[in-house]
Amino acid sequence: FNDETMPDLVQTVRTLVDQSVFSVSCGDIVFDQLALFEDYEKAMQRLGIPAFQVIGNHDLDKDGYTWESGGKSFRTRFGPTYYSFDRGRVHYVILDNVFWHGGGYIGYLDASQLAWLEQDLARVTPGSPVVVLLHIPVEGTRSIRAGGPRHTPGGSTTNRDYLYKLLAPFKSHIIAGHTHDGEHVFAHATHAQIAGTVCGAWWTGDIAGDGTPNGYAVYEASGETITWRYKSTGFPDTHQIRAYARGAVPQAPHEIVANVWNWDPEWRVTWYEGGDRRGILAPRVAIDPLARRTLVPDKLPERHQWVTPFATEHLLFAPVDDTVRGPLRIEAVDRFGRTFSTEVPRA
Repeated sequence: FNDETMPDLVQTVRTLVDQSVFSVSCGDIVFDQLALFEDYEKAMQRLGIPAFQVIGNHDLDKDGYTWESGGKSFRTRFGPTYYSFDRGRVHYVILDNVFWHGGGYIGYLDASQLAWLEQDLARVTPGSPVVVLLHIPVEGTRSIRAGGPRHTPGGSTTNRDYLYKLLAPFKSHIIAGHTHDGEHVFAHATHAQIAGTVCGAWWTGDIAGDGTPNGYAVYEASGETITWRYKSTGFPDTHQIRAYARGAVPQAPHEIVANVWNWDPEWRVTWYEGGDRRGILAPRVAIDPLARRTLVPDKLPERHQWVTPFATEHLLFAPVDDTVRGPLRIEAVDRFGRTFSTEVPRA
């Protein structure tokens, strides 16, 4: 974090010098070693901007037996686990949906917090933007992509329907962490986003289990309009795609593949032979080839043998005939009209 992430964050903040900038960590600030809160705080002070915190399941006092006792060290160091503030015309809400019950946790918003949120949002003009930041996704699809149940108690917010009800009058954007991947979920008139992670697959390499590079999301609010991009650590802003040769995914032997880690259905991704547009790439749930090759036991630290690659929905595929000989290029245009491109390697 100090050697790789912080220099990149410092440089990003410098590029935003004419704007009011702040940061939010979406939880799991440390990995159960709560004494490291102090080191984290010292590191963040290098940015010279306000830094807000969300509590995660690895930030808990696990010797306690209640939700209240689980957040004791976090509250001592950083303050309350749920609160709100305004910046410009956007209302920001930090929530604590890691409900510790002594033997584990579930994604859940307790009654007192929901009552507070209802009163908090009553002061916000309907139709205005509200950004909610929490740790566990409201309705992520990680378990579904793995072929499991629709939502697991530890990987989603179990009483999310009431949260959706409270957010219904507003233009809401929900930002979460927890699952170490990038994802966009559109449900109940909300846009929920899992924003990736600076540690990737728990600092075992330079990518997360879905192939997304270690990094963080950058959001910019202008009036009531919010835009975002993913910033890969150590790469320029244009690094938004990794391309794979035809057949890199065993289940798709005749297709080229692109991992577009900030992809959502508003992106347009096409492939070119030379300067000629040939076709579009379509999303399909699969495992990123680089993650499959590198996140395996013989290439992982001994204490991280449990790390594995996992299926993602931001892999995009296109069939390419084996007679195609010219250089191939993939071009992606995001929902904000920004264009990114990369060459497709040969098999």
